[in-house]
Amino acid sequence: MLLAVANDKGGVGKTTTSIHWVRWLSQRSQKVLLIDCDKQGSAREWGKSLGFNVRDMPDSNDLLEFLPKLSREWDWIVVDGPAGNSEVCKSILMCADLILIPCQPTGLDLRASNEMLRVVRSLQSLRQGLPKAYLFLSRANSNTILYRESVEILNDLGFPYLKQYISNKQAIARCAGEGTTVFDQGIRDSIQEFDNLFSEVNYG
Repeated sequence: MLLAVANDKGGVGKTTTSIHWVRWLSQRSQKVLLIDCDKQGSAREWGKSLGFNVRDMPDSNDLLEFLPKLSREWDWIVVDGPAGNSEVCKSILMCADLILIPCQPTGLDLRASNEMLRVVRSLQSLRQGLPKAYLFLSRANSNTILYRESVEILNDLGFPYLKQYISNKQAIARCAGEGTTVFDQGIRDSIQEFDNLFSEVNYG
């Protein structure tokens, strides 16, 4: 199955989500591939430090050509999408079976996702419901007014979203620089959040 983490906006936790998704899946399956579509290569370097199977694919034509082939060779493929409404991002949406869309808990960030949601809905009408897609709140603090307002906006959007959020914690932020994940570090509360998040997804 071809999974992707995408959002037009940068700095919302796409790479962190992708890396932790690969780790979570690899604990349940032997054949997981991470594809880094960002020219900066952050997911590639982070993934290599963890011993992941990693490929670079920052070209939209390569994505359209090779993703369908690779999806037949691997149990799971996780694609870390770039920021911006680029051809690469559109190609990912065209090929993916399932997409997670991380958003920071502000009205501005959530409403900025409207263009991506519009594209996803259009593709779903053409691809018989694919890709499945879910919004979720990333870098959130649940005891804030911003968080409560963000949940209200999620409800108003009428788009599927995951109830589990990922907290804004230094322990999670440090993982990239240290080349590790919360699963490897044994950070229990963050492990529970990521486990709940990925378990909440309907993969069927």
